[in-house]
Amino acid sequence: GEKGIIFEDFTTIAYGVQIFTQSDDYSGKTMCNSTVPKKYKEEIFKEVILKRYSIVGAGSIIMPGIILEEGT
Repeated sequence: GEKGIIFEDFTTIAYGVQIFTQSDDYSGKTMCNSTVPKKYKEEIFKEVILKRYSIVGAGSIIMPGIILEEGT
C-alpha cells in the first residue's frame, strides 16, 4: 500500500505475518473487489505503526491504520 509501515526500534515480525496498509472497505457501503472500477468503491489507505519493542506473532494479519503500542 502507498501509506507504508513504520517499524520503530526493536520490533519483530514472525513467519507468515501479513501487514496491509491498503484495503477495500468491507462495511457494505460500497462495492469491493479488484475488478470493480475505483469510482464504485472506497479503499482504505492508512499507515501501520509498530512502536518500540512490539512483537507480531506468526500468521498474524494487521489491517490498515493499526498502531501497536510500545511493548505490544
